[in-house]
Amino acid sequence: MYTVIEPQTKGRFLCYFREKEYGKYHTILEGPPCEWSRERGATHTLDCGEGIGRGTRPARLLKTVLYVGIDEDPTDTIVWEKWQGRMA
Repeated sequence: MYTVIEPQTKGRFLCYFREKEYGKYHTILEGPPCEWSRERGATHTLDCGEGIGRGTRPARLLKTVLYVGIDEDPTDTIVWEKWQGRMA
């Protein structure tokens, strides 16, 4: 069963993050995309833009690492993917 979680706010622009593997730039917004993700450790929002995969994803931004929420496990915890790179 899925629960629809409405974003609290898209947040304000914080920075761009250039990931190391493909050299792509990603937009990082202040704050998590919703209260559910905040309760599970998200501190920022990755804006995925328009098109396939559009919308936002929960994220945790450090100086050279971005953890992106890619799924949730059966215990209702965010599954994090680690992206190397740096803020631009």
